[in-house]
Amino acid sequence: LHYCKKSLVLAKELSLKERQQSCYALLSEIYENLGFYKTALENQKIATALNDSLFNTQKTRAIADMKERYETEKKEHENEKLRTEGRIKQAELSKKTAQNEKQQLFIITVSIVCFLVLILAIFFYRTIQQKKKANLLIKKQKNIIEKKNTEVMDSIYYAKHIQNAIMPPDNV
Repeated sequence: LHYCKKSLVLAKELSLKERQQSCYALLSEIYENLGFYKTALENQKIATALNDSLFNTQKTRAIADMKERYETEKKEHENEKLRTEGRIKQAELSKKTAQNEKQQLFIITVSIVCFLVLILAIFFYRTIQQKKKANLLIKKQKNIIEKKNTEVMDSIYYAKHIQNAIMPPDNV
């Protein structure tokens, strides 16, 4: 009895509820065996209250642990969901970036082709204009040559006519 009471005092000082509960339960048995039923009942009630308190504390702790695990799993699930969404968005962004790059490349290619076609068109236009000028110059020169040729031929016919008039024919 003495050691059980000493143990109870130490358990109270150290706030060891489980040890206190077992001491009260043991004291209840000791007092019951000694015939102090009222004291045994009081100690049994305290032991039961401590047991209930310990049970509630354990259950509360277990519930808190379960709640914490649930919250952790929930957060992990949300994090995984966010990572998946992030990967999907990253893939979509990469796809859009690739499409934009393709569109830019297409636009640049079309622009270069249009520029080259424009340069070729200008080149052909200038070439045609130069040919027209050259043909016009050739026609003018041809007309001048034909005029000169006609004048020369007219002069030759006139000179021949004068020669024939001044000089008698060889048959005479």
